[in-house]
Amino acid sequence: MNRKASLFAIVLAAFAAASCSGGDSPKSAFSGRSGELIVVATKAQWESETGSAIREALGSDYGYLPQEEPKFDLMLVPQEGVNRLIRTHRNMLYLNIADTAEARLSIRRDVWSAPQTMVVVSAPSAEKATSLILDNKDSIAKVFDDAERNRNMTAARAFEVKDLTAKISAI
Repeated sequence: MNRKASLFAIVLAAFAAASCSGGDSPKSAFSGRSGELIVVATKAQWESETGSAIREALGSDYGYLPQEEPKFDLMLVPQEGVNRLIRTHRNMLYLNIADTAEARLSIRRDVWSAPQTMVVVSAPSAEKATSLILDNKDSIAKVFDDAERNRNMTAARAFEVKDLTAKISAI
C-alpha cells in the first residue's frame, strides 16, 4: 500500500512539474453552442443605443429562412462576470468605451481558447461606438459567420470517410 502511494505521489509530482514548465501552454477547448455570442458590456451600454446597434447587427433575423431566426443568440456578460468559463466561449464581442480609446474594430483569434473569435469595439464615446458598429455591422456579422462555418467544416472533416470521398470525387 505504501509503495502504491509513493508511486502515485511521484506520478502526480511529474504531472505538476510538466504543467508548470513555463512554456506555451495549449489553449483550452472552446465552449458554447453554435450561434451563441457573448457580448461583454455594462448593462447601461446594453440598454443604450450602442446595445441596440449590437442587437441590430448580430441579433436581427437571418434572411431567407421560412421562420424568424436570429443570426446569433446574444448573451450579455458584464466585464466583472468574465470568468474562466466565459473566457473559453467560441464567439465574443467586447465593448471597450474609454476616453483614451481610439475608435476602431479589431478581430482577435484564439485569445483564451481555440478556436475562438473575438471582435473588440473600441471607442472614446458611446456615440462613436454606436456609429462604428452600425457602419460595420455586415462585416462584424461576417466575421462570426465565417468562424462558425469554419468550425462546422473542421468538425465535419473529423467524420469524413476518405475512401468514400475519393470514390465520389472520381465520378
